[in-house]
Amino acid sequence: MKKVFAVVLSLITLAFAKAQSLFEPVNSSRSGVSFKNTIVENATQNALTYENLFNGGG
Repeated sequence: MKKVFAVVLSLITLAFAKAQSLFEPVNSSRSGVSFKNTIVENATQNALTYENLFNGGG
């Protein structure tokens, strides 16, 4: 019975624990990095001929 109680208590503790993150969002004004992912489509680079262009693989 003590083992069951310990497992249940551990699961409840883990469920309500706040997740720690290694990274935090930083505004571009603070970091000095400005990035805009603009995709220009043309006859050879579009969703039909180059599908990785839109899913981040290219």
